[in-house]
Amino acid sequence: MSDSIGLERYARLIGCVIVNLQSLEFALRGYLYEKKDPPYTPMPRDQTLSSLKVDEEVSENAMTDFSPLGALIARYNRLAASELQVNPSVVCLRDAFAHGRISTTDPDKAYNLLKFSRPSGGIARVTYAETLTVGWLNAQVRLVGGELWKVAKALQALHSTTDT
Repeated sequence: MSDSIGLERYARLIGCVIVNLQSLEFALRGYLYEKKDPPYTPMPRDQTLSSLKVDEEVSENAMTDFSPLGALIARYNRLAASELQVNPSVVCLRDAFAHGRISTTDPDKAYNLLKFSRPSGGIARVTYAETLTVGWLNAQVRLVGGELWKVAKALQALHSTTDT
């Protein structure tokens, strides 16, 4: 069973990819907020993200707007140094996990991730297909982690210039 991952290890690796993707989006939003990238209305000093409750109203800014990951990356890449640009290819990975289907015909073998297009004329097209092996999952953790590292470095550089 060379393709066998084991359910616990499989869940942990999938979780690592998803957490890295969510962390990347949050870091991008944080950078854009710090740069006052429009739309930008600052949150009141006494209002924090962790204090917000359901139905509470907040001002629109990079932390609260409805921009998808691809738009956030494009906005960030316009502002960040060239060596810290985020690879937009991570959007395909994020969309596959968010909108795809994970399945297997044999739980002792690697799972598959498929994403389909919106059907047209009763036909859907496969837009993403990947076998979720340990190696592939580890590579995605490293890929997204590397992109997250770039945004962290950009945020660090932004704070070091404002601290002096």
